[in-house]
Amino acid sequence: RSMAAGGSPASVHRTRNARSFWRRRHASYCCTPVCVTDGGTVGRRTLATRHLRAGEIVLTEAPVLRGGCAVDRCPGCGERTGGCSGEPSGCRWPAVPAAAREWHRGASAKAATMRGGERENGVRVCSLFAMVAQAAAAPSLCRWLLSHLEPAASCGGEVQEAGEEEEALSRSTRDFARLFARHVPLAEGVVAELLLRLQTNLFTIDERSVGIYSAACLLEHSCAPNASVCVRRAGGGAALEVVARRPIEAGEAISFSYLDEAWLAAAAVRQRRER
Repeated sequence: RSMAAGGSPASVHRTRNARSFWRRRHASYCCTPVCVTDGGTVGRRTLATRHLRAGEIVLTEAPVLRGGCAVDRCPGCGERTGGCSGEPSGCRWPAVPAAAREWHRGASAKAATMRGGERENGVRVCSLFAMVAQAAAAPSLCRWLLSHLEPAASCGGEVQEAGEEEEALSRSTRDFARLFARHVPLAEGVVAELLLRLQTNLFTIDERSVGIYSAACLLEHSCAPNASVCVRRAGGGAALEVVARRPIEAGEAISFSYLDEAWLAAAAVRQRRER
């Protein structure tokens, strides 16, 4: 109501406040660049809520869970040994049983002596064990991982068609689940389910640690992605950033390549030659 229509000064003041409030709310909605939706048969998807410019940061988040392979740093947060403060900092590693922490320390020391591919495998095993041990020490986290993360078998047609690779993953998962279950208070079947989800949703933080990111793990794969992903390790943190590679329209699914950028570049060169 306006003064010309006979509205009182108080009603005009309330109307202006209401309009200002909704303008701010609308601006906050428009500034949220992505949202998660249920894609039906294709599962949950992360969609752009507005037009995104090339180079714009689409998403920034800290890891929900982190696992590392090092004897001089905390596997759960990356702090130097003795500097981890546990729960106040959100790190769950201090809650892991002492026997499991000792096994991880020994395996990390052994991995440090390896070279080449053996070292990479050793680091991966230690990092996965660190995440499983933390999940075992935090039941709510374990339930979230099992319900939120998709295992390899339901991550898309390409994975399902790759029978030999899937079978190899299942065999290695069973072997590691049997090994890990000896050192954590979880049943072997639960450990196997965790490993199937962790292995297909983790992001590399650095050469000695990996992490699980709640929103980024819902991003789609594309060989012609509209976004790229990188982990910023400034100040000891491990914030993951998703950056638009090109303009992205509202409603478009955010995607990045699960494959290495160098591999994609080589594949593009091969395609141009074949044409």
